[in-house]
Amino acid sequence: MSLVQTALDLSYPVRKQGRTFGGPRCPTCGIGTPHSNRFCIFFGKDDKERWKCQACGSHGDIVDFIVAATGCSTADAFARTRNGVRFAPSDAKEPCPPQRPSRPSSAMSRSHIQLLREGLSKHPDDKVFAYLRGRCISSASIEKMVEADQLRFLPSDVHLARKMIFEVLGGQDVAENCGLLTAPKKWPAAAFRPVVGILPKDCAVEFRMVEESETFKKALRFGSLNYPYFIKAEKEVKIVEGLIDVLSCIELGETRSIMGIPGTNSWQVEWFSSMKAHGYSTFHTGLDNDEPGRDAMAKISGELATLELNVIDDPAPAGNDWNDYLKTLRGASSP
Repeated sequence: MSLVQTALDLSYPVRKQGRTFGGPRCPTCGIGTPHSNRFCIFFGKDDKERWKCQACGSHGDIVDFIVAATGCSTADAFARTRNGVRFAPSDAKEPCPPQRPSRPSSAMSRSHIQLLREGLSKHPDDKVFAYLRGRCISSASIEKMVEADQLRFLPSDVHLARKMIFEVLGGQDVAENCGLLTAPKKWPAAAFRPVVGILPKDCAVEFRMVEESETFKKALRFGSLNYPYFIKAEKEVKIVEGLIDVLSCIELGETRSIMGIPGTNSWQVEWFSSMKAHGYSTFHTGLDNDEPGRDAMAKISGELATLELNVIDDPAPAGNDWNDYLKTLRGASSP
């Protein structure tokens, strides 16, 4: 018995979107805007249909959906699915009035980040690509980071970026609930930052500007920083600072694994102990050549030594960071 067909039988409008189905009506929190996709049906790791509301967070399997949508007992819902008894629109309970769910302390969930990873573009537009080329980063290096599911793009046109964010997440209400948009504002700050870094296992997402600004933050991060950027190669690891330096090391032909910490204070000792357990034993510290970078390298080196791991001081040979060094080698000036 199909969850999609059951939803349709109960007058829950859902439409196919790639590998998932989406619709505006949630059996728990009510109806969103007509074109929103707050209600999502997808296949779980066990290849069974699951559903989740991107607004209120309610989720489950077909039995949970039937209980929420009809008000019947779990036993009755299980019996109907087991016997393949289909529903009629009259079996659905009255829809809940639309509600604005309270925002949890960590509003951006992995399911939201997964939607961004799957729905945002894998290709930069001309303006974004020109910015990356200005930093001497080639299409091949961009593609490698994209293939690792750690890089995506918004349009550089903020109107198109705003539209894409709302469409991918399933509506403006979902963008508000996950923290990308703060009412009464109409424009998410992320729409002005078209380079999008996706950290492993969809734990966090970063939006980065392509224009210099002394007024606004260059990058915004949402989610929980459980993992750093990581490009797997050899068992030796080069530690650098930020997404652009990871791309720069790829461009430089780095053969070691690359770990990119999002900031000098954005790292955890557990990352290194976990990597030791997976056979990584030698770490090359190459954070930025400024005071915060050197302080962070000293702290990280101390933690690595405590874990009895090999530590090699390996900063960029020229400039403040690895992108500066890359541009020096290519004879380019700062963008």
